[in-house]
Amino acid sequence: MPRGTRGERTAGRRRAQLDLAHIVEVNVTAAAIVGEISADTAEGVAVSPDGSTVYVAETGQYYVIADNLVTKTKTQIEVGPYPQDVAVSPSGNVVYATVTGGDSGPDGSSVVAVINPATNTVTGDIQVGSAPRQVVFSPDGSTAYVTTETRIYEIDTATSRVVRVIPDLAGPQASRSARTARRSTSPTTTPARCSRSTPRAAGSSAAQLSAAQGPAPSLRRWR
Repeated sequence: MPRGTRGERTAGRRRAQLDLAHIVEVNVTAAAIVGEISADTAEGVAVSPDGSTVYVAETGQYYVIADNLVTKTKTQIEVGPYPQDVAVSPSGNVVYATVTGGDSGPDGSSVVAVINPATNTVTGDIQVGSAPRQVVFSPDGSTAYVTTETRIYEIDTATSRVVRVIPDLAGPQASRSARTARRSTSPTTTPARCSRSTPRAAGSSAAQLSAAQGPAPSLRRWR
């Protein structure tokens, strides 16, 4: 395995092991490296349930890479500034990407991008708290969980809406020093901001639950 690896996701006999520069594809049955996927600043990686596609969150860029291992095609899916993690639902019908943004302040991001894997396009955003980081689906795919600076957001995947907010003032991400270190090494360019037809400000748990009762996530419009 390459040094400096950050994580791995598996699907059947395929395993995607990543470092910051590339992803190594390993056939776990044969215990052999069978390929590599180049990346700029890979952070999160996920493999589709059938093992045909690897999704990579390019945290130093504005997109998620969808690399089809069958057709050997690679697609850049623009999701927003500095995506950190990506997850595929157990059914393979939807992909979530956390759009972390450049910081956790007013110029940061607070959305999870919803990707249609059939078209490799973003179909909408789910509003969560400031600087979303990690995302994971429940085993049955009915629920997804997203960590932010001080909360964990539970999402109903059928409606793409937040149904519960779990406070964690100690920070579900990592220690303050680790978050500070991440921001100090983030790209220095100013993240682009996207306007939405129904913008929602991040706020208290009650406000987020109220927002969850509103319209479904809207398509983004980049300025």
